[in-house]
Amino acid sequence: MLISQLAATHSVKSALQEAGYHNTTELLQTAASDLSAELSIPLSQAEDIIRQCRNPPGPSRQASPHRNGHDGHDAASASATAEIQASTAAALLVPQSLPRFSTLSETLDALISQHTCADADVTSEDRATAATGAITPGMAVEISGPPGIGKTAIAIGLALSARMGTRKRRKDSVPQDRGGGEVLIIDTEGAITPDRLSKAAEALTRNTSSKFTVDLSPVKFAVADGIDRAPQLLEGIHLVRVATQVQMVAFLNSLDEWLLEHPKVILILIDSLSYHFRQPNFELNARRRVMDTVKQQIGKATMVHHCAIVLITQMATKLLSLDGKRSNFETGEKAVLMPQLGEMWQNAKTLRVVLFRGPDGNEVRYAHVGTSADSDPNGDWACFDISTDGLPMDVEDTR
Repeated sequence: MLISQLAATHSVKSALQEAGYHNTTELLQTAASDLSAELSIPLSQAEDIIRQCRNPPGPSRQASPHRNGHDGHDAASASATAEIQASTAAALLVPQSLPRFSTLSETLDALISQHTCADADVTSEDRATAATGAITPGMAVEISGPPGIGKTAIAIGLALSARMGTRKRRKDSVPQDRGGGEVLIIDTEGAITPDRLSKAAEALTRNTSSKFTVDLSPVKFAVADGIDRAPQLLEGIHLVRVATQVQMVAFLNSLDEWLLEHPKVILILIDSLSYHFRQPNFELNARRRVMDTVKQQIGKATMVHHCAIVLITQMATKLLSLDGKRSNFETGEKAVLMPQLGEMWQNAKTLRVVLFRGPDGNEVRYAHVGTSADSDPNGDWACFDISTDGLPMDVEDTR
């Protein structure tokens, strides 16, 4: 039996297919607890799915007008069910446009799009330029790098882009310049303040000389009619300040409920995830439990609530031996910068964007993109910079 034939909600069936399950036989050896954790769904729902896989429904029987004295009630129910399924299938065939979020740097968007524009519904023009952004709902992205490299600036650029309503064009559909969805920003370090967001929004709608303001139609619309659109951009941004580790864990556990109360949210930004969990005395088992919670909440946010989630993490210095094994100050032969939280909270599809500066004498900022499953240190990278307004911008590669 196909996954699409399960008696489950569309979001759960989509999550199963995205996790790599295509028919119910592939689920027979899966424990309900593992399926619940993998899809971030209640255990009772996972048990029901496993039960359906082990006991698939038999062929439908003809309804007898006198069976159980219902006089054709089963036939009417079957007809109603068929009508509901047909309307659902018809709705799925209607061309839709998905939001796309831009970093406001074409070079960064083009680099990210190499890992995200592999689907058949993206045109060759989108792959070539990624002019409308590269991050879409359902994605989980980690941005890491040393202090001052521009992580928060990219996050603010993504938030404003989401509010502009930049949309991805599907085949045989017309690009739409509608208002964007809402954004949730979880600020742990105090780096994203209302004043900083306000100044960035004003700069974005005021500045007509930057390259991105020419290419992104929502920005052209914002400055063309002479109306100050900055307040409109800020209206749909929810800024939550999380000051302690306890508050962070509590908010993560309530994120699913919060998103149910705010269905217009399409992008979640956490700056930064590592801030409250980088203490050296933080017990390893406690760290694992928290990272498992993070992983489950990311799964729910992306698969169930169809949000994109961007998490900023700091870097940490790791001492390694010459053969790449972990070492200490006495045995270590080299030191490297690595994302502070490692890969405990990630899955194979998490996109990792690593920011860094060039070698001595080269102050240009660079970005490298990879995934946990496919990380090539010699892969493509892109250069960018941060403007005086505190937003990402394109620069010439001087390598």
